[in-house]
Amino acid sequence: YPRPLCAWSTAVARTARLPSPRLDPGGFVAAMDDLVRVEEVQSVVVCGEEVLAVAPHADRWPNVWCGGPDEVSRLHDKGLFAEELAPLPVQGTRPPRTWRDPDVGVAAARIVKPRRGRFGDGVRVVSAGVAIRLGEDEIIQEYVVGEERSSLSWARDGALLGHVVYRPLARFPLGPSFAIAPVDGPSATERFAAAVAAPGLLRRRSVSV
Repeated sequence: YPRPLCAWSTAVARTARLPSPRLDPGGFVAAMDDLVRVEEVQSVVVCGEEVLAVAPHADRWPNVWCGGPDEVSRLHDKGLFAEELAPLPVQGTRPPRTWRDPDVGVAAARIVKPRRGRFGDGVRVVSAGVAIRLGEDEIIQEYVVGEERSSLSWARDGALLGHVVYRPLARFPLGPSFAIAPVDGPSATERFAAAVAAPGLLRRRSVSV
């Protein structure tokens, strides 16, 4: 890209371009080593799916804000994450069995995706009335038509420190958004905190994400 995507942000003081952690994980780790050393970085706060590349090497860098590899892997598994949420009063969750039951996909359109998929890889839409055959590592999710919403949370040792719900303003064709804005109003954040933090999901698991 001609410029770093965050170069237009009013909250970013400096940027550095690193190899893709997805396409060049070794190059990403080596570049992180150099960046931490040259810039004398004191804390590494992971704000996206880079957590999957950082977690296995977190002991290389100072004060890394992410869980260990096992914890991150568990949270990234969409089937296990659904099981974590199922007992909580979170709208839209389903009992764990429905996430593996092909019969739930017959009456309406559904999304079928890998349990640990990233960046949309392996995602497919199955139309209503079409029988679904799941692979061993696939799950079913509801196909929701509407405006896209995403969320980002920071938790440290089981305590929820911050959460934001945001929407895309612009995105690459068939790819990620590159300009985002917070969703107006605190209601989404308040619902998240009440549904997840209060029942103790984070405290119970001592999650750091």
